[in-house]
Amino acid sequence: MTATEDRLREALAAAAGRVSEDTLRPLAVPERRGRRWPRSLAPLAAAAAVLLIVGVEVGIGRTAAPPARSHSRIPAVVNARFGEVPTGAALDATSGTMYVTARNERGGLRGTVAMVNVATCNASGIRGCGHVAHVSTGGRPPTDVAVDEQTHTLYVASDVPTSAVAVYNTATCNAVTTRGCTRHPPLISAAPGVTGPATLAINPATDTVYVIYANSNQLSVINGSTCNATDQAGCGRAATAVPIGGQPHPAVAVDPATNTIYVGTWNGGLLVIDGRTCNGADVSGCGKILATVPVASSASAIAVDQAAGTLYVTSPDPSLVTVIHTSTCSARDVSGCAGRMTVTRGGVDPLAPAGDQASHTLYLADGGENTVSMINTAACNAVRVTGCGQIPASFPGGLAQLLTVDPHSRTLYIVGSGTLSVISTKTCNAAGTSGCPTQAPPGTIAPGAGRNPVYWCDSALIAYESGEPAAPLIRGSVRAASGSAAGAGWSLWAKRGIPDPYGIEQGGVVLNGRWYGLCGMPLSAGPDANLEVIDTGGRGVVYGFIQHPYRVTVTLSSAGQRLPLSSVLLHGTTFFIARLPQSACSYHAMTLRARESQGPAWSGHSTVMFGSCLAGRLVSTSQGNATWGPGAGN
Repeated sequence: MTATEDRLREALAAAAGRVSEDTLRPLAVPERRGRRWPRSLAPLAAAAAVLLIVGVEVGIGRTAAPPARSHSRIPAVVNARFGEVPTGAALDATSGTMYVTARNERGGLRGTVAMVNVATCNASGIRGCGHVAHVSTGGRPPTDVAVDEQTHTLYVASDVPTSAVAVYNTATCNAVTTRGCTRHPPLISAAPGVTGPATLAINPATDTVYVIYANSNQLSVINGSTCNATDQAGCGRAATAVPIGGQPHPAVAVDPATNTIYVGTWNGGLLVIDGRTCNGADVSGCGKILATVPVASSASAIAVDQAAGTLYVTSPDPSLVTVIHTSTCSARDVSGCAGRMTVTRGGVDPLAPAGDQASHTLYLADGGENTVSMINTAACNAVRVTGCGQIPASFPGGLAQLLTVDPHSRTLYIVGSGTLSVISTKTCNAAGTSGCPTQAPPGTIAPGAGRNPVYWCDSALIAYESGEPAAPLIRGSVRAASGSAAGAGWSLWAKRGIPDPYGIEQGGVVLNGRWYGLCGMPLSAGPDANLEVIDTGGRGVVYGFIQHPYRVTVTLSSAGQRLPLSSVLLHGTTFFIARLPQSACSYHAMTLRARESQGPAWSGHSTVMFGSCLAGRLVSTSQGNATWGPGAGN
């Protein structure tokens, strides 16, 4: 038994008589936000990450890629000038070009569209990867890009100086020829008076372009049949902008198979709109929301797997992916939209989904860990969920900002600000990782590099914060306390080999066989507080901790009503837990207050506002504020 375990057990024994009911987990105050997706960066990241339709044939009119060679240098990383902040990526099979938009802020706000020849830069060879063509977007820094292959049109969205969508001809503006590229392309006024990062989605079934601005509650609709590479009669007109609810919308995606538009919101779930009455020729149904789908928290990015009839919706806080059946949650049938959805792990702060149908893999850039995670879509989809409870395989991807897959050459492209990683999806996928990178791209930070494990949560701990099976993490932990909260048995675990109080914070709480993590970034082991609420499907459970060397008196209230709590003092940390009188979904905000009961004067308070809740998961937090320390006066 380690010294840490001895101290934990001694402290528990001394406090055991004072514990009546308990369970524990951390409080989402601003200090904890460091390990989550920064809210100020979320709109731009979401705009760069949104629609990739998995399993759609994109090889029409495309010259076959060179045959695979035994001396291939894949995976490979090459230097590639895209721009300071890549914001969007789209693949055009006909011209064999990957388009990457980027914003540049040095020397004045401006932007560029970069073009890579995927016929000479793919999983069979990388000789053309370093040759990147560019077209300037002038004074319009782009936020997203999309390709309509039917009309050979590239659409580029921007927000400065005004919201607009530029139109380019992919037949004459591509990685091979730039003669048709122009600094002054036709423009569509997308959302007059609106600024902020934009996201694009195209419905080839109705030849319609949809635009969502992250700071707006409008859906802008562009008629692609009259504004494209060859017919620009409708380009001078403003897009039709229709209000679709009170929440800003960071994501939009289209399922052409069901003619459904899905719009993600920060706090309001996923909106379902009928594309048959919301398109370039008919906008009568754009303002009618057929259903609002509950997702893990904010719907930051959306991917459609048409072959599996599944929608994958990423949420950065908590780091989850919601799995939705498009056959029962679409414009044709919304009967399944209101039910409980399957939720799986997608890495830490999952961004930029990109799918490869052949390997049944959904790739996700992990914004919090500089890795790329891989969800097995054959085992985790709308019909089969046996693989949804597993932590996905991953590999170091560096500062991966954008992902896209070429299904014809079986290539995954990872775009960074100055690098392009080229990886074969045949040998690097959810089922087999032999061809995955083992090191992060040069100049980027590898997962865990230079980190002292005492002060840093590892990715497994963070991924296990919300209701995963507890057995895998119990093996590396030591039990510090246990008890019952109104009939719900719980146990507290500290990470083995880590000194107090870090060992406890890097541990977790087990409730009904499920693990709820305690680890929050940054670790300080100084005056700090954490609080979480679990939606158990019945009465909720609240738990948390106060990091302070002396015992503190803890109170919790919501809407002016004081909530029951019990606590236990361990080494340097006071833990508390209680079964709530009502469902976790009934509480919109809670205020935690603490005051030292011995030692120097010290007190503080935290107020946390909650978002969406899903059974068996932590209730998402929308915002919070806190004050802790000597003389805080609370």
